[in-house]
Amino acid sequence: DFHGAAFAGDALFSGAAFSGAARFGGAAFRGDALFDKTAFSGDASFGEAAFEGDALFDEATFTGDAGFRRAAFGRDAGFREVTFAGDAWFDGATFAGHASFGEAAFTGDAWFDKAAFTGDAWFDKATFSRGASFDKATFTGDAGFGEAAFTGDAGFDKATFGRDAWFGEAAFTGHASFGEAAFTGDAWFDKATFSRG
Repeated sequence: DFHGAAFAGDALFSGAAFSGAARFGGAAFRGDALFDKTAFSGDASFGEAAFEGDALFDEATFTGDAGFRRAAFGRDAGFREVTFAGDAWFDGATFAGHASFGEAAFTGDAWFDKAAFTGDAWFDKATFSRGASFDKATFTGDAGFGEAAFTGDAGFDKATFGRDAWFGEAAFTGHASFGEAAFTGDAWFDKATFSRG
């Protein structure tokens, strides 16, 4: 149990395997946090954790729910090719650097309500098998959802896009909602498909 733990240097968990619940809620990572290729068999909780360095979760596998509610990412956050088999909770999380979720697979619901992305946010080729909620999310940098696949409902109600937003070739199979969303830069939906509107 690492709940509330403080890691003064780099936290090196690359390739580790957690068979039970992994509790890192409220933990403070002063250096880089490396969880790439880590396997979380139970629920993983990082709610309100503070990542002051880079946070790398590329190619990690979350078999249970992944909780990052109100987590603070001070630098870059890498979640490329991550498998989220359960629900993924990033509501209220803040990303100060670049956030990369390219080719991530969300099998359960994905919650990014009120998440704040200061740097660029990339969800290129990500797959959302159930609901994906980005309601009231704020994208200060570029937002990329090119070739993303939304099988369930996709919500971007009242989301704010401060720069360019790419949804080129994205596929929306479920209901897609952009009610009261604000696009300050260019919004690209070239070749995007909407099955239900």
